[in-house]
Amino acid sequence: MEANSVSKWCFFLCLFLIWGVQLTQCNVTYDRKALIINGHKRILFSGSIHYPRSTPEMWKGLIQKAKDGGLDVIDTYVFWNLHEPSPGNIAMQRFTKKIVQMMKDEKLFESQGGPIILSQIENEYGAISKFSGNASLAYMRWAAKMAVELGTGVPWVMCLQDDAPDPVYQGGTNFGRTAGGPFITTSYDYDAPIDEYGLIRQPKYGHLKELHRAIKLCERALVSADPTVTRLGRYEQTDARVRFNNMYYDLPPWSISILPDCENVVFNTAKVGVQTSKTRMLPTDAKLLSWETFSEDLSSANDDTDITTVGLLEQLNVTRDISDYLWYTTSVDIRASASFLRRGQRITLTVQSAGDALHVFVNGQLSGSAFGSREYKRFTFTGEVNLRAGRNIISLLSVAVGLPVGLKGERMNLVSPIGVSSVGWIPESLFARSPRPLTWYKAYFNAPEGDDPLALDMVSMGKGQVWINGQSIGRYWTLHAHGNCTQCSYSGHYNPTKCQLGCGQPTQRWYHVPRSWLKPTHNQLVVFEELLGDVSRISLVKRSVTNS
Repeated sequence: MEANSVSKWCFFLCLFLIWGVQLTQCNVTYDRKALIINGHKRILFSGSIHYPRSTPEMWKGLIQKAKDGGLDVIDTYVFWNLHEPSPGNIAMQRFTKKIVQMMKDEKLFESQGGPIILSQIENEYGAISKFSGNASLAYMRWAAKMAVELGTGVPWVMCLQDDAPDPVYQGGTNFGRTAGGPFITTSYDYDAPIDEYGLIRQPKYGHLKELHRAIKLCERALVSADPTVTRLGRYEQTDARVRFNNMYYDLPPWSISILPDCENVVFNTAKVGVQTSKTRMLPTDAKLLSWETFSEDLSSANDDTDITTVGLLEQLNVTRDISDYLWYTTSVDIRASASFLRRGQRITLTVQSAGDALHVFVNGQLSGSAFGSREYKRFTFTGEVNLRAGRNIISLLSVAVGLPVGLKGERMNLVSPIGVSSVGWIPESLFARSPRPLTWYKAYFNAPEGDDPLALDMVSMGKGQVWINGQSIGRYWTLHAHGNCTQCSYSGHYNPTKCQLGCGQPTQRWYHVPRSWLKPTHNQLVVFEELLGDVSRISLVKRSVTNS
């Protein structure tokens, strides 16, 4: 979640990918039309590949596929929350100067003969600036001035937010606690030309490659002269035959044709001549064996880490962004003569929250849960709770975005593949099959044969986190998509909700498991389930792609 505040600032780099060019002899400038490389105006195609969202073992293949797909440039973020995982004393300006100086020392900028031809200061700040007024404008001026004064010798840019295109070429996976935004679990796939597993997605990859080639055929005209716009009428909603230069051309709805010589069509956005790939998630021969369980003791919410306060706290300030979980615990004393007890009634508990999720426990029993959404982050829990005569303990587990150090199991390092003798794991044969909330599960499996990408099928689970051999796969949350999947036609008025897919299906079912994280045998899987998921139905599957 690298773009939601100044503290999650991103440094944006562009890496030159034209092999064979002697970068030590390369000079890069620009004008209002194009980048100018060694005196020649160029159109360069750039796409985003975020290096932390793929494993290092995938990087070489991703770069090669990007080059083969017609990209000249790869842009990537420098993730502050990856390189400074816990808050330190490095302020933004000092950090920026430090990282830029490190790059200059390694001669990575084009002006020094390196591959970095462009830098961006700040990322997607537009949404925040709307709420900050003059203060945000002052901040942007300060950031721009600081960037220029660093003297990198390459251009700096800022993201326009509202007008910026979405250039994700391979989205990848939000491993660990690096979610790409509120209510996002691990997949950052974006339906990109290369999927999060590193596989080519057709026809998008091939169609985009053909578009790159067609535009390059028009490069000289595009960078040398201003366009002349000739209106041919309004034909967006239906198939149309248009006349241009005394010739007729057929255009599908909402499409664009490219004619480099103003006569012959070499590309139309709606006419796809590339085979479509079919993706399937297939079972593997890996079996999850030797299940064990460890249940959170709700009394662990009352230990020496407690603080007493009046009112609720700002969660991230308390957890320092290293925990998803923050317990609120209070007690209520009920007289035996209370009228609702004598009538056998329950009391209604109401909790208002601006967080992501809330689990309510009364006297150690789960009374219910409530969740926000991307559209409505604030929510209210309202439910009947069973209070008894005497002292009642009400515990609220507030869930935001982070790692569960607020739980006993994390403090005991249950996710470590190195066993802790004092941990009371209970073998499968000794614990009841009925699901319980706030429960840790552990099993072992052997790596399946082959080299197909792997994933965990978590459709039977509720909400929680998962680790393999001590490394965090990330958060899972089984929610079902809503939308309109009844028809798909691009004729008529444009509507961004047309041609939706997956209505009624889980927003994410499969969670990427990098093969490089696995050993041949005895791989440890640890799952922390907040709700009532069924671990017996978790399975390891492989991703298979065939062309049709």
